[in-house]
Amino acid sequence: EKAVENALVAQAVAAAMVAEEGLQPEEPPQGAAASLTAASVVAPAAQSPLAPLLREQLAQAGLLDPSTLSDAERQEVLAAAAAGTLLLLLLPVFDAGLAGDLSLSALFGGGAASVAALREGPAGQRLRDAARGAVDKAVEVEKQYELGSQATAKYKEWVAKATKAVGELVR
Repeated sequence: EKAVENALVAQAVAAAMVAEEGLQPEEPPQGAAASLTAASVVAPAAQSPLAPLLREQLAQAGLLDPSTLSDAERQEVLAAAAAGTLLLLLLPVFDAGLAGDLSLSALFGGGAASVAALREGPAGQRLRDAARGAVDKAVEVEKQYELGSQATAKYKEWVAKATKAVGELVR
């Protein structure tokens, strides 16, 4: 009796969530299957903070909703965006100075790679997997060669030299 009451309360909550989001409710389970199941709640769409129209557009374009991705999947998409940005930055595509090149590379290279990584299906998954592999390899190389600490030491050296040079100019 308590299980049936809990199922009815859960179905009422699910129906309210569905009505609030403007979604079509699923048929309620019948007979012995009257207890609440995970399939009877439309969780993914209800969890997305994006507007329903935007979710619909993403679905029509065959793209994943970035707000419903796990942290690992988000990192993979970000890694793909960074790789796309870096690729266009290293290629002599734009002639707009460093700031312009970086901005345009991020817009076009990072944007295109992000869209490709958000594709549903095997192609998008392969790109996300490749991006994750590249990040893992970069972390491994950084640990092996301690590039971050070397760059920090070189930066501090340059700052000290610049400070000394400015100090001599001011005297």
